[in-house]
Amino acid sequence: MNEEIEKVDAAVAHVDSHQDALDTLDGSRTHVGQSCFGAEVFDHDRPDLGESALETLSHRHDEALVSWRVHESTIDQCLRVQGGGESGRIAGLQRLRNVRPELLDRALADAGRPISALLFTSPNNPLGWVYEAREIDEIIDWADRQGIHVIFDEVYALSVYGERTFVSAASRIGSLGRNVHVVWAFSKDFGASGLRAGVLLSENEAVLEAIDGLAYWSAVSGHTQYLLGEMVADEAWIDAYRIELRTRLAMAADRVTAALEHAHIPHVPAGAGIFVLCDLRPFMIDATWEEEDLLWRRILNEANVNLTPGSACHVGEPGWMRLCFAAVPTETAVAGIRRVGDVLRSG
Repeated sequence: MNEEIEKVDAAVAHVDSHQDALDTLDGSRTHVGQSCFGAEVFDHDRPDLGESALETLSHRHDEALVSWRVHESTIDQCLRVQGGGESGRIAGLQRLRNVRPELLDRALADAGRPISALLFTSPNNPLGWVYEAREIDEIIDWADRQGIHVIFDEVYALSVYGERTFVSAASRIGSLGRNVHVVWAFSKDFGASGLRAGVLLSENEAVLEAIDGLAYWSAVSGHTQYLLGEMVADEAWIDAYRIELRTRLAMAADRVTAALEHAHIPHVPAGAGIFVLCDLRPFMIDATWEEEDLLWRRILNEANVNLTPGSACHVGEPGWMRLCFAAVPTETAVAGIRRVGDVLRSG
């Protein structure tokens, strides 16, 4: 730990001598290389780039973005409050395992308005599923046939601990072209949400110019850019970190899964991310969103555990709740599951 602190202190002490990291107000276009994505691509360091890209691609009030995932409420906030657009959902939980073009075709047909883009998340949040190369290829091909943008949200790219290997969309095609975009951030894989630093991979100059304008007023500081640049350039450290991250996530997930099974709480098996989706439908009297809200509040008040209700993640039916297990010590997560189980068993 002291060695890492000394490394950061040294970087801060010398940051002013690296004027090239400070000469833009809206971030930098720098070369990251193979450390994070497994393919040499140019990146665009920006805060909240996933959200800014969504705003740019859904800027018209009569257009919508369709999401291939049960997605977080922050996507809605971005589209409706900042971008003036709307989001729609393609499929329920059981259909999200396998990518099928017919589901995408059906979503287009049922949208009732022009579709600007498809948001595809892998690893999936909150399901923790990792999609295979074949499935990524099918998404790219489908979007190309339809002539719409596709945004690959890969924010949990390094947080994979299951049997499947993460495959970045950037590694599947020689050129992203005008309509393929990839977003990632330091917030999840490196636990650095407070730095507000993200990455956009895009070759669409109109999108990049729009992002430049948006980022001018919300830039990542030059010091932060320099420190993160130094970190990802240290490939030996990155490789060791990825191994340790995978090992610790797998250990935590195993213990959390065992605790859920011991508490008789059904859940969806996951292989990535920092969460697990729990099926609390058997513990609800009625299958309504109002009943889900009551159960969520009851767990919060009686067990002192704050789960994420399915309504906040666009789950298609009431009763699913997300449990984040990696933000606290594993013992704390296990104790929380035990208390949730006690509340559920008490009726």
